[in-house]
Amino acid sequence: MATLGVVCSGSVASAMPHQVIPAILRCLPGYLLCVGLFVIIEIVRSLSGFGSGLSLPWMFVMGFVGIYGMFVQARLTGMTYLRSSEKLPW
Repeated sequence: MATLGVVCSGSVASAMPHQVIPAILRCLPGYLLCVGLFVIIEIVRSLSGFGSGLSLPWMFVMGFVGIYGMFVQARLTGMTYLRSSEKLPW
């Protein structure tokens, strides 16, 4: 949410906790989906043993899965912003 605030307002001051925390609370129903997806992606990545002596093709597959997960996360965060843009101070 801090990165989203900086991008939307064009100011690093939007990443301060006194602006980010109220913005998260205003977007809570949709933002919880984004956070939950991020937690699931990180759990899968950590349980898969990524980077711990795996074969090269498996590392590429898991790297692709991680990058795809980040794109999905960014998309969901952007959609949350579009649905809640009138509630946010940026």
